[in-house]
This record gives sequence, C-alpha cells and structure tokens, in this order.
Amino acid sequence: MRRNLLATTAIVGATIALSACGGGDSTDQASTDRAVAEALASQAAASTAPPTAASTATPTGESTADPAESAKPAATAKFVEFAMPNFVGMNLQDAQDRVQELGIFYSISHDLNGSRMQVLDRSWQVCDQSPRAGTRITGAADEFEGKFDFGTVKADESCP
Repeated sequence: MRRNLLATTAIVGATIALSACGGGDSTDQASTDRAVAEALASQAAASTAPPTAASTATPTGESTADPAESAKPAATAKFVEFAMPNFVGMNLQDAQDRVQELGIFYSISHDLNGSRMQVLDRSWQVCDQSPRAGTRITGAADEFEGKFDFGTVKADESCP
C-alpha cells in the first residue's frame, strides 16, 4: 500500500513539474493527462486488490489464507451500457458529475486555448468531447476510467 502511494505521488509530482515547465502545446498536455490518468487507474486497481497469501503470512511463515476462498472468482466489475451524451456547451463540473452518474468515476479535460490547468471546473465550459455524443459505451466501468476527455475553455471564452 505504501509503495503504491509513493509511486502515485511520484507520478503526480513529475506531471506537475513537467506542466509547470510550460512550452508544450495542448496536445502534449492532453497526452500527459492521459498518461497520468492511466497510471493512477492502474495504481488504484493495484491498491484495491485483495491481499495475497504471501501478504497474509504469519511470522512463522504459515499462510492464513483459506484455500476455498482463494478458489473463488474475483468480484465482478461494474458493467455500464449507455449512449454517450452530448456535453458540449455544458459547464465542465456538471459534465463530470453526469459522467459519474453514468458509472464512470474518472474523466479528464484539457484547455483548447493553451496549457492552462482546469483548477476550478465550474469556471470552464466543454467545447468538444471524446468519445463523441451518441457513441455506445458498453463494458466494465473500469475499462473507461480516464478515457473520457473534455476539450474546454474558460466559461467567459468562446469555443475555438
């Protein structure tokens, strides 16, 4: 658990440092955001995995794991099935909330006019989205974590 926390902290710290350097275009920022999202999702999956027999070993080396328990299949992942709504024109926070209501916890966003970070999501509006509106989303919810990307501008700006 501590190793996962340290790895996640290192990934986030490196991303913040690279973002602070600037000089990249919005495509670079979006790629960085996607890479961070994928790394965080894999770290989250690893940290929620049930303990293995090795992690439940007693000081004498004996395992406390029940063989019948280890033969059980893993809990089934949450299944989602919906048509991707049209979020264009919505406030970014409202769009993110709606995605969460559909069963996807984590979405990403990027600035269409540069490389600004969306710190206060209510101050941004959605100008484009991926996947596009109407796309059928079907499968395990965790397969879609970090895969929904919103192109945004500040709420008082026009979409490019």
